[in-house]
Amino acid sequence: TGLGYRVIGGQVGLFRVEEAQRGDMMALHSPPKLTLRGYLLDPHGEAIAGATVYDSLSQQGSYSNRYGFFSLSREAGPMVLLLRAANYQPHRLALVMQRDSSITLTMQPRVAGAVQIDDSMAMAGEPLTLGLIQFPVERLEEVPTLLGEPDILKALALTPGVSLGIEGSSGLLVRGGTPDQNLIRLDGARLYNVTHLLGFVSAFNSDALQEVDLYKGQFPARYGERLASVLDLRMREGNSESFRGEAGIGLVSSQLSMEGPLGERSSFLATARSSYATLAAIPIGLAYRSGSPEPAFNYWLYDLTGKVNHRFRDGGRLFLSAYHGQDWFTTREGTFNGDEFLGRYNWINQAANLRYTRPLGQRWFWEAQAHYSRYAFQLVGDDRYFAGDSLLTDRLDSRHGVQDWSGRSTLDFYPGGGHRLQGGVQGDLHRFRPRDLRVQAGDLNAPISRTDTLIPARHLAAWLEDRWRWGRLELAVGMRMSLFQAPDSTFRSWEPRLHAAYALCPRWQVSASYGRVAQYESGHSWRPLFTSECGALAAAWGPGFGRGSDALATLAPDPGRLLPADRCPSALSPRIPRYRAAPTRGLAGAHRARRTGSRLWRRVYGTGRIPALFRLAGLHLVAQPVAVSR
Repeated sequence: TGLGYRVIGGQVGLFRVEEAQRGDMMALHSPPKLTLRGYLLDPHGEAIAGATVYDSLSQQGSYSNRYGFFSLSREAGPMVLLLRAANYQPHRLALVMQRDSSITLTMQPRVAGAVQIDDSMAMAGEPLTLGLIQFPVERLEEVPTLLGEPDILKALALTPGVSLGIEGSSGLLVRGGTPDQNLIRLDGARLYNVTHLLGFVSAFNSDALQEVDLYKGQFPARYGERLASVLDLRMREGNSESFRGEAGIGLVSSQLSMEGPLGERSSFLATARSSYATLAAIPIGLAYRSGSPEPAFNYWLYDLTGKVNHRFRDGGRLFLSAYHGQDWFTTREGTFNGDEFLGRYNWINQAANLRYTRPLGQRWFWEAQAHYSRYAFQLVGDDRYFAGDSLLTDRLDSRHGVQDWSGRSTLDFYPGGGHRLQGGVQGDLHRFRPRDLRVQAGDLNAPISRTDTLIPARHLAAWLEDRWRWGRLELAVGMRMSLFQAPDSTFRSWEPRLHAAYALCPRWQVSASYGRVAQYESGHSWRPLFTSECGALAAAWGPGFGRGSDALATLAPDPGRLLPADRCPSALSPRIPRYRAAPTRGLAGAHRARRTGSRLWRRVYGTGRIPALFRLAGLHLVAQPVAVSR
């Protein structure tokens, strides 16, 4: 109109504006861009991750990260927030944005039959991610398990694409891969052996778990290092409102947990679990000592978990968590006072994590972590025998394991417009001990003959990913670069990640994704790759159409095309058959295809170990492992 206004003494005066000044006046009076940041918590003060924060007026939305933090940018004015998270009641909140603000919101757990979700709130839901399973820990009690022990690994084995190597065991085979091709992290710290009782009980105490995420297809850019899957488990932070304790008695073990506040800004969680198989073995041991020819045995397992966190006044948070698990198995055979063989098996899992998080301004969130993890296995055999009047002992002591020291820094940026950018760097120091053999002959005081191999290695990685949501469409584009250095060898890999999803309606979507991952070490040999070997590098892509996490298509093996042997000279990476996409009918077809692939691999190569298969929720094409560029 060419008119401007100015408020003078409570009166509004109009005046003519020149054309050159008109654009400046429009910019001067446009609504300012403001940011609302905050945290989503449950009634006990636990963070709610993966929740949707959606403004129905501006149609802008955001997600909470694993610490419950979210950031939402829009113009000043009224807004109606719709909060939605799995296993929590949807919540609606109206407010007026006049400046940059911070808020802490509490969501109530969902009660069956008491929640009604209308269409507008359903559209605020987060689109499904191909290959991601988010298992509610509270549903573990509903899953039938061996000997009545709640087991998160056995529960995950009931989902599509995941199985157990031996019936009743807890070793996960994801998409046809092997247990050493799964990256398992507890509060960010890596664990190498996640089972007790020779594989029949998982090492995770369900009382200590808050979230369980299994990525079995498309990995976000922040994950790498393994081919088949990523199992990311987060421990509870402890009740910040009141003290609470629980105890449970099972057929295999008993457990105890305690949690509560430590002052106004801190809380703790402590759990313990122990078996009492030792009590059942006491009569057998007494009979053996009394001269019974039957062998005696003893078994004991336990694990301890602890976590402490503190909230600073500037919004920062400090977490310290630790895990320790151990198994002992001993056996005695022969005569108690004569010739006798004593065997002892012992393995230890240890992990510790120190983490600091803090919002930086209204749109930035920083996380820094330091991890330590250790796995050690020991087998000791004592052969006692008489030579004349002398009692002699031959001892064989075999050990192997790995130690890790890791550092990680991640920065999240919420620029608005439905974008969430995340970048980070990671560094790992490994100490592989594939063999430590100690032999003594005749006398335990005799000199020890020792063969020890210690291999250091370094791993560096950096990644950047942008996750963008616009209406019903969601895109995630990322890149990860990894570098692995072992003695006399260096491996590097560029790993692009791409995911797209479009919601046809609140419960149905079409998706497509592409990903590339690399693995530089093997849990079977407990050592990194050497120069003469090639790393396992796999790519997976495919469109998908699904409801929830149900797979509508799967793979059928094509034995006619093999990777040439000269492409991969390593014994650790044999020739891998290519796979062609073949639609099947539901989950029964997926199970048939997995059995067929296993039989084919055993017939061709004489072993039951089959390569990692990457199958997303839909139609899939799997590329075989090839050599990693150096």
